[in-house]
Amino acid sequence: MVYGDAKFPQVTAHPGVAGGHTMERLTGEDTNDASKDFVDQPNPTPGGLLFGPDALVDKIPKSDLKDNVLIVKEPETGVVSPVTVIGCYQSGDVSALASSGVSSVFLIVGKNIDGQLIVSAGDRPLLADALDQLANKAIPILSIESKELVPAVDQLLTERSLTDVHIVSSNPEIVRAMREKNDEYRGAILDGVDELDLAKQKQLVKTVRASKSNVLILPYDRVNAEVARYFRLRGITVWAIEKAGTVQHHDLVSMGVRGIISAQPETVLSALAAYPTETLTQPPIVYAHRGIPSKKPENTMYSFQEAIDLGADIVETDIHKTKDGKLVLIHDFDLERTTNGTGKVKDYTLAELRALVANKQDPENPDWYQPEITDARIPTLDELLEAAKGKAVLDLEAKSIGYEREIIEAIEAHDMVEDVILCSFSSEVLNRFAALNPEVGLGYVLSGSKPETKKDQYAEKLVTDAIQLNAQYFLDQAILTPELARYAKHRGLPLGVYTVNENAQIEEALRTGVSGVVTDYAQRLLTAPIRVDAPQSSLELTAGEVKPLEAIIDYRVAEDQLAPARIRLIDNHDAAVEVAADGKSLIAKKAGTAKVQLSVEVPSGGKTWKMVTTVIEVKVN
Repeated sequence: MVYGDAKFPQVTAHPGVAGGHTMERLTGEDTNDASKDFVDQPNPTPGGLLFGPDALVDKIPKSDLKDNVLIVKEPETGVVSPVTVIGCYQSGDVSALASSGVSSVFLIVGKNIDGQLIVSAGDRPLLADALDQLANKAIPILSIESKELVPAVDQLLTERSLTDVHIVSSNPEIVRAMREKNDEYRGAILDGVDELDLAKQKQLVKTVRASKSNVLILPYDRVNAEVARYFRLRGITVWAIEKAGTVQHHDLVSMGVRGIISAQPETVLSALAAYPTETLTQPPIVYAHRGIPSKKPENTMYSFQEAIDLGADIVETDIHKTKDGKLVLIHDFDLERTTNGTGKVKDYTLAELRALVANKQDPENPDWYQPEITDARIPTLDELLEAAKGKAVLDLEAKSIGYEREIIEAIEAHDMVEDVILCSFSSEVLNRFAALNPEVGLGYVLSGSKPETKKDQYAEKLVTDAIQLNAQYFLDQAILTPELARYAKHRGLPLGVYTVNENAQIEEALRTGVSGVVTDYAQRLLTAPIRVDAPQSSLELTAGEVKPLEAIIDYRVAEDQLAPARIRLIDNHDAAVEVAADGKSLIAKKAGTAKVQLSVEVPSGGKTWKMVTTVIEVKVN
């Protein structure tokens, strides 16, 4: 059979098999289309013939490409990869809300006196009827706060073969129970915490992961840019609930939340339509691939420390186990490419590996070589955990199977569970990590190629594979399609892509809507701003006054800067102000109030983008 990037005349290739999976035949005939003749199997069929006179017919696998895949609407806007707009049902026709342009509909589930499942709002329609009205239009988001509803909700969804659904609850046990009923359901934790300090944020990371959720839902007044970014770096998507009749959605857009739940979604959609093109609300997470190998020897403490000092969001590395059971950080199974040693890593003790110099010129990247560094060594996992604690999130890839417990114990010993994402190409390895500590983050690494056909169906399959593992994705950029990015975004699944080194690749990744880029040149992205802020939330002017406005540009490490900003009127029903011809000054016309938003053009990945602030309330006396 033909798969991946392989080519054969008149044969359509299968996109490829995931790590830990097998490729199995679906039919006894060749159609010259491997994507139809074979299926990627997470649980291989035991030995035996599937076709022919002695075939085990009952063992023939079924294709996991679904015929009916829901593709929801994207908001019309100039925002790059805009937020998911979620309509909260209040009253009236569920179908009308589903057809209003939203991607999802939030339904609060309850029971009537007859014991039937209902939507606890408006006319209290039967949940079955509401789901029927949402079919092929919008994604159901079901809020459940009673454990006794779990069996009935699962039964109703099963009867409709409906798995493209989010289960929401403030009770993690309810979400986990639904996920254990069917691991294709997605989970979301609803938290109305009064104070979201760092200790609470850390606990929420663990709670969301342990409940097998990928989304955290917060009320508007508990979200800011720092909070959204904190969870995003740890593989958790933040959705926020806005208060109806406000302009909070503009603030939420600027903060970088990925979903807005609104009882008036038409106002959110209308607001998004007014944003100018090239507006970037979520600069990419920067994964320092093996540290910064373009500046320091890869997978050494020199490289890791360089990444940490430059403010890398996440430091990525690879873990092997030595002959004497120690955990070391090196990418290859062999020593030749990066050290002056020979042979397999697993055949050496830690002491023997530490005697090697881990700074060898890479023939593929000779300009990276730093000959003055003569004492670079293969580091241990403990060394990196100690150096990164409180400074960077770690993305740790297990290169083999069988030492999951040792990795978990090391992370726990350094009290870094919430700050680590454990990755693998193997679903079996990820399942082992989850069994040992469900509070650790997981990342599913996938290589392969883009599908030539059925792109929406493959998008659904890939997203479902990750959801079943409760993992985010790290994809070879060759796999990424706009269809996959959109499908994943509306289901709250973060996508990281590797290895992205050229500006054109970075721009493509940003436009497609990935959450992060894994790069050998982290230094090129780490100098870009992470957001722009309004210097104040309110402003008081006197009629006739002309006020130039500035925004604060926030960086990872460098000092913040004030920069002249362009002004956009959000609300000016009193006609209290005008924007000057240069677009950067506000003219106070008469007594009244107004709301404005600032934008600044900033560089990222070799291109200039617009970034926006939260709303400023203006009062003219």
